[in-house]
Amino acid sequence: MNLPVLTNLSLDRNSIKVITGLRGVKKLEELSLEGNLITNASMQDIGFNLVSLKELDLSGNKITAIQKLMGFPKIKKLNFDRNPLESIEHGAFRDCPDLESLSICHIKLPNYTGDLKFLRNCTNLDSLRMNSCFTEKDFANVNSIPDLFKMKKFYARNVGLIHTRDLHFKMPLLEILDLQDNRIYEVETIDDLANFTSLVEVNFASNPLNVHANLKEMILDANPLLEIVNKRQVQDIGHRETEEIRKIRREVIEYEQPTIGTTLGDKLLAEGFDGMEVNIKDMRKQLHRIDEEHKTGGENEVQSQEDLDRLIKASKLKNELI
Repeated sequence: MNLPVLTNLSLDRNSIKVITGLRGVKKLEELSLEGNLITNASMQDIGFNLVSLKELDLSGNKITAIQKLMGFPKIKKLNFDRNPLESIEHGAFRDCPDLESLSICHIKLPNYTGDLKFLRNCTNLDSLRMNSCFTEKDFANVNSIPDLFKMKKFYARNVGLIHTRDLHFKMPLLEILDLQDNRIYEVETIDDLANFTSLVEVNFASNPLNVHANLKEMILDANPLLEIVNKRQVQDIGHRETEEIRKIRREVIEYEQPTIGTTLGDKLLAEGFDGMEVNIKDMRKQLHRIDEEHKTGGENEVQSQEDLDRLIKASKLKNELI
């Protein structure tokens, strides 16, 4: 195959048994091999890598084990759904440093104990789907999940989960949490939602927890900025982001900046002041200086207020601030 400019290729359901013969598509970015007969997920052309490939779909094949995935150094998205996968070695994705999205739904890992160690090499993951991935459905708690500090979307349906305690320490930036069809019954699980500061969607459908008639109200009491609860929209989409921007604007006025200078704070400021002549870095420095002067009192306090007024006016925020 010699198609030097090809970027997207689908070879679904073609009875393909090995990944080979792709030396002529070096610019390929997306490759779908769904529903074939592949047993080895790695590139079989020795010494050849698909250096531009970002997305690889190997769902519905015959892969039973992944020792070490090779041939895709820039891969960002992998799909192994519906393979008879019984083992994923600890270093399986060591050569995939840019991996951001992994889907391993409906596979056949025998037991969760130790089977998730391969995630330790997936530090850039922001999306993980592992619905029905354990044959025994005995994934009782999240203790075996390593720290995944960039995780934003986590789906773990029908894995036997009972306890979610401390999940917010492992996934502090989580935006979507889908734990449908498990065995969660503790009210503490709802209380823990208060610790997720970026969460917009949560799904506990078909868990014993749903015996509570006012479950939705309990969840929103714990995390009022949620937008979707058990697959039902409860607030306008974008509600959390809007409220966070308002909060930061209030902090600008009140000299309080717990979020100023953090990645999330800078992001929200940039988005909230989009189109305005604002330098986030300079603003943060000035706010810090003003705050320090304000703490000293006296003449500096008056000067701090004047500085802040000029800052607001210069940023064209005077009519926007709440």
